[in-house]
Amino acid sequence: MSPYPNQTGNQTNMQTVNGKFFESGEAKSLPAKIKKTGELILVDIDGQPSTRMLELDRISDKLHGLSRKVYFAGGAVFETDDDAGIDELFGHKGGFVDQLNRFEGSLKWAAAAFVLCLIVVFSAYRWGLPLAALAAAHVTPTVYSDILDYGTLQTLDRSVFSASELPDEERQKYQTVFEELLKTADLEPDRMKLEFRKGGVFGANAFALPGGTIVVTDELIKFSETLDEVAGVLAHEIGHVTEKHSLQQIYRIAGFYLLVGAVTGDDGQLLDELVAQAGILQSRAYSREFEHDADRVSVDLMLKSGRDPLAVTRLLDKVLADCGESCERTDILSTHPGMVDRKAAIKTLIENQAQN
Repeated sequence: MSPYPNQTGNQTNMQTVNGKFFESGEAKSLPAKIKKTGELILVDIDGQPSTRMLELDRISDKLHGLSRKVYFAGGAVFETDDDAGIDELFGHKGGFVDQLNRFEGSLKWAAAAFVLCLIVVFSAYRWGLPLAALAAAHVTPTVYSDILDYGTLQTLDRSVFSASELPDEERQKYQTVFEELLKTADLEPDRMKLEFRKGGVFGANAFALPGGTIVVTDELIKFSETLDEVAGVLAHEIGHVTEKHSLQQIYRIAGFYLLVGAVTGDDGQLLDELVAQAGILQSRAYSREFEHDADRVSVDLMLKSGRDPLAVTRLLDKVLADCGESCERTDILSTHPGMVDRKAAIKTLIENQAQN
């Protein structure tokens, strides 16, 4: 029984559809037309009346820009661009792909599908990626984070950093503060490692690597006047490690690359450039969120250890005076929150802690 019954019952439907006919296994086609009688198909090939009656196997779905195909038992194929004629001849109602094709031809449905796609992609970018990155960061084995630390620090040592010029006694003083903060945070002394480097183009800076290596530059130390100022920076970087911000950042950028690739269906050089540039912007936007979390940890550790949580803002004032207007406010291209914004946020965190 054919899956496309004749809507006129057993009456002969003499409507014809023009197209071309391929014999089974042949690449060459001949002009032809088909007619339907009952459950069988009559085929007239190359203008010659034919007595051939073929049994229908299946009919292809409508796809925009592609010819329609009628497949017969035995392997012969009839091809035509007359979609409406095929549907009328066979009473073909169409399947899911046909419905999709009709939607594609409707401006209203195409616009709705486009808007829905944008919503899905934006939701994945805004909420899906951060959640997935957070989960991935918390299940990443420590050995992989340690490998990242080692490789990153080796690269920076070869290309940017040079050996610290701080006296051993001074480095030991900050190492002691660092270990006290780890103890306050209920972390084992070997859970993280403090490294000192001359910053070069990095200048006055401090950052945390995924495995718990925290790097502080000589230039930043020279800006400080009290132990509490440096302690506030160290507590902030400890916050980055405990919250796994570096790993989350890595997974977010990787996820962003996969998301763009899935949407565009392309992995060429143009996509690589697009992802690289957009990834930089995304990375910087996310880092503001992470900086706030790290400041929250810093304020908590400084208060618990009996140190001044506002000391770090005084250090920020000195950095601000040195780097000028480029550090004054937050904007979309800031790697970190602007100094003024960050100081205000830290003061708010301290007030909230005091109330609790």
